[in-house]
Amino acid sequence: MPVVLPVLAVCAAAAPARAQAERPPRPRMELAVGVGASLDDGGFDQAKGAAVPSFFVMGGFGSGTVGVDLGVFASSAAGRYHDPNVMPVDRLGVQGVLVVRPLAELWPTDWRYGMRVVRLTAIDVGLGVERASRFVRGPETVNRIGSLIGLHFDLPLTPLASPRELRLRLALRRFYGASRVTFPDGDPVINTRGELFAALAAVF
Repeated sequence: MPVVLPVLAVCAAAAPARAQAERPPRPRMELAVGVGASLDDGGFDQAKGAAVPSFFVMGGFGSGTVGVDLGVFASSAAGRYHDPNVMPVDRLGVQGVLVVRPLAELWPTDWRYGMRVVRLTAIDVGLGVERASRFVRGPETVNRIGSLIGLHFDLPLTPLASPRELRLRLALRRFYGASRVTFPDGDPVINTRGELFAALAAVF
């Protein structure tokens, strides 16, 4: 009996340490900041196809086939048009995005640069809220909900063996409003033609 008790004590002390050692690693996290353009009709036909400067911030986790991102998007069109008939729209949006990398498990032992880019290629699908605002006789603001679909490519900028990565992200996406929303004078808030942006993404 005196021998059994110390053995049990050693086993009990070793069990938590072994469980901690076998704990699976946390999902990799990422943070990206970028700039680009929103291809926006700007409110009237005279501004069709205008490229409005835009700012993007994204953060998320999951580096395998499926990940999750939370993004913030802002475009600034006010003051960029001097035609009194053009009433540009500023947009501010927040989106929750499911990131799907359909080729993430393709040839996992092939670490050539091109295959790394292929495995990181992602389809973005999500839901969001957008605030559209403009200034006519006074400030006008409306909100709407909608869905987002897009595609992005990550170009690694750090060596393969690095525990933390820096990537150049190139993205194309579009937000679709779920319902018809109008400003006080009846002008509808239309969807943009798309957003294009480049971002630096840190993965850790």
